[in-house]
Amino acid sequence: MSVQETIIRLKPVENSPVRSLLQEAGLDVSSWDTNKKGEPLENPNANSYRNAFWSFIDDLGNVALCVWHKDLQANGIFIEYQANLQATAIELENACTNPNLKSGEKTSLRARARKAREFHRAVGSAARAGKPLRVILLGDNVALPGHASHPDRRLLDPSAWHVQAFDGETGAFSLRRGNPPPVVFRDEDSIEDGEVQADIERIEAMTSLNETEKSALVKQRVGQGLFRQRLIARWTSCALTGCTQLLTASHIKPWSQCTTVQQRLGVENGLLLTAQIDRLFDLGLISFDDRFCIMISPLLSSADRNILYVMPNRHLRLRPLDLLPALQWHRENVFRSRKV
Repeated sequence: MSVQETIIRLKPVENSPVRSLLQEAGLDVSSWDTNKKGEPLENPNANSYRNAFWSFIDDLGNVALCVWHKDLQANGIFIEYQANLQATAIELENACTNPNLKSGEKTSLRARARKAREFHRAVGSAARAGKPLRVILLGDNVALPGHASHPDRRLLDPSAWHVQAFDGETGAFSLRRGNPPPVVFRDEDSIEDGEVQADIERIEAMTSLNETEKSALVKQRVGQGLFRQRLIARWTSCALTGCTQLLTASHIKPWSQCTTVQQRLGVENGLLLTAQIDRLFDLGLISFDDRFCIMISPLLSSADRNILYVMPNRHLRLRPLDLLPALQWHRENVFRSRKV
């Protein structure tokens, strides 16, 4: 059977529930038993909240992805799926800044952006673990114009897939049906993380520097490399002011407080800021709420606010939902919300 014939035979002919397909794929679906509010459901298969996901990861790291059948490609003797959900998420987040959009339209765009980023993270997780994944193929889109996509049928591909290529910086990836690649996946994040950690240890061991100088060098080092490249790719300029000069790749949750490589190198824990804004943020004199609006500490005087042009009602130029956990941590642990 040719590759094209195999693709044709893979088109779904039944409309099986997503939860049932995940069970068939070997994923833990116990979380489907309750709704978004934690209330038990009589029919978990009808969990409307989870049915809308594009990707799934269980506690054991098993991954399943929803892929439109029409997007399958023949590449020689292989069947592949190529995409960039990180770029899709950025495009959707940028679209949310359109002042002419209605509230409901913005909510829809943000939800799709969140699902795109979760899909990107799921692919990255499978790539780093070197584990096979499962693909739920979606049939034709029967949604009405202007409504969320809805497939007429679904099928769990009986074959495992694997991540053939994954670029953690640009977000581009390629999935291939069948056997895993013959080479070990190179985890550039882990390599860079180890290099940065080694540099920090060398800085901290320098007896010729005081603690202030060491802290400055450490901050400079952790704001370089992949982390800086990824923040520039997302923001292009200062996240608050739009300035393109004197930019600092700033961790929301400091490097020293991060417990995973993803926290240390992921864009969801970073802001691209001018030097002055970065310093205010580090000192807890400003932060951002869940609407990405600026919060100003009462410790920052009115005169300094005017000089630095730090005004109420300003907000981040983009509203990436993946920033929310880190921003909450900053508000709770760094932001100085009251005078001492």
